[in-house]
Amino acid sequence: MFTMIFVVVVAIMGAGVFGIDHLVAQRAEKR
Repeated sequence: MFTMIFVVVVAIMGAGVFGIDHLVAQRAEKR
């Protein structure tokens, strides 16, 4: 049970970091 919650939290955190990286890359491209 705890393992599932831990995996979900890590996945959400990873997606958030990936999304931020994507936005930063887009902003750099526009410049």
